[in-house]
Amino acid sequence: MKKNTENTIEVTRIPLELRRQIILDSIDQLDPGQSIKLINDHVSEPLRRLIDREKKGMYLWKVLKDGPDLWEIKITKKRIEDYSLSELVKIFPASAHLFESKGIDYFVNSGRNIVEVCERIRCDRDQLWDEIQIISKSPNAYARFHTWNSAFVIDYILENHHTYVADKLPQISLLIKYLDDVHGSAAPYLTHLKNEFLVFQEDLEAHIKEEEEIVFPELRRYIKGEAKDEDVQNSLIWMEEDHILTGSSTRKIRSICNNYIPGEDDLPGVILLYKDLKEFEADLHFHIYLENNVLFTSIQKSKKN
Repeated sequence: MKKNTENTIEVTRIPLELRRQIILDSIDQLDPGQSIKLINDHVSEPLRRLIDREKKGMYLWKVLKDGPDLWEIKITKKRIEDYSLSELVKIFPASAHLFESKGIDYFVNSGRNIVEVCERIRCDRDQLWDEIQIISKSPNAYARFHTWNSAFVIDYILENHHTYVADKLPQISLLIKYLDDVHGSAAPYLTHLKNEFLVFQEDLEAHIKEEEEIVFPELRRYIKGEAKDEDVQNSLIWMEEDHILTGSSTRKIRSICNNYIPGEDDLPGVILLYKDLKEFEADLHFHIYLENNVLFTSIQKSKKN
């Protein structure tokens, strides 16, 4: 870690054609918690928009002197404790898979501070930060879903996640029923799992049906200016509350299935079931994240505007 010293750049001394590159390169060199001060002879709002666009959410911006002759700006690279779960997944999309592997529920209540979450699950926050940095350097790590418009997000959820749920949910249900019919007497937890999963399946299918037939069409009308603010707000509140219940249900299923870790004597069918359930849960969590933190946030912003 570099010393927390603060460098200063006098912007007017840099040739105009090099300013963008030098400023962005300079802030890229900052370690978390480090700052750089920019001194300019005019308002720096265009520069702020540039940094927001190029380095979205990774830096804190503070005006130290607001004219009339000089403007001084302090730019600080965020530390891990400056991020919420939602911000981390937004900026580093690949972190969703990392959170999933550590049992971090990033898809609901995602405004929580990451340090608070690490303390609760006894996770080393510095190690977690290092892992996020590593996986985010993958060329496939950036879906850039936070730039999608609301209509596209709806289409993506329908075509990618709802289609997957419609296909996979009955398959898993049938596999559980088969395993319980054949092995339930020797493994009573399979009966418990079957009953729990049946309730989960019915609730999720009803939830998706309501999204497809009521909520998403209403959101599309709202995007076009044809739906009332109050009706949309009520739909969003209902959806987020239902997502919390869905998260509770997946935790129950995971608990019944020993955190999807097969035992030495488990049958091949049980091992396959655990694999399917783990993959289904991960897809569902990201599905919920997209709705809560991308689609709903986009709708709320359009409401304010």
